[in-house]
Amino acid sequence: NGAGNDTVAGGDGTDTLWGGSGNDLLTGGPGSDTFAFTTTSDTDTITDFTPGEDMLDISAAGITSFEALTRIAEEVDGSLTINFGGTTIILAEILLADISATDVIL
Repeated sequence: NGAGNDTVAGGDGTDTLWGGSGNDLLTGGPGSDTFAFTTTSDTDTITDFTPGEDMLDISAAGITSFEALTRIAEEVDGSLTINFGGTTIILAEILLADISATDVIL
């Protein structure tokens, strides 16, 4: 993805989608997808995160535990919002109770 506001879509298989700089809209599509972020990803929205199937890679954030992640996550308008280092990730229509440590790469 580029340096601007992008719409990024995966295919029918296993994809890795990067939330780069800019405000991006990420859709993995069918299959087990990994959504990866840096500390300069601005505000990115994942439209179709599926707990138990997809992965959220926030290893660049320096968050050391799932518990620490839950402390910086909040539910806003029926979606999970995670903020770290200048990056905001919105998991559309996902609540904190929907995800577990097995859904996240720290």
